Amino acid sequence: MNVDDRLRRLLGGLDAGPGFEARVMERVAGLAAAAPREDLRAQFERRRALLRRRLLREAWMSSITILGLGACGGALLWRYASEIQQFATNSGQSVDPNLLIGGTAAVVGTALWFLIRRARG
Repeated sequence: MNVDDRLRRLLGGLDAGPGFEARVMERVAGLAAAAPREDLRAQFERRRALLRRRLLREAWMSSITILGLGACGGALLWRYASEIQQFATNSGQSVDPNLLIGGTAAVVGTALWFLIRRARG
């Protein structure tokens, strides 16, 4: 079998005559007019409900995360209240470098976590 014969067989029914774009636009308009409006509205409402549920779930998860972080912060403040008070009253003393490095790493890590989480969503 010749290559030309194969191409003719594959592309023989191709419409490439003048007025091709007009015929395509008529066909698209006919298909759009034939689609029932109720189906389009129902699809829109389903998508809207799914989006609303997803956003509500994300809001709840964000709220739970914030409450968890607040509870952890409160527990840390409760546990180290005397050290914090001593640190605040004796501000003239030098700061422990390990405490400074650990605090900085915690703040940077938390900020990066929020940025990565926001970039994914």
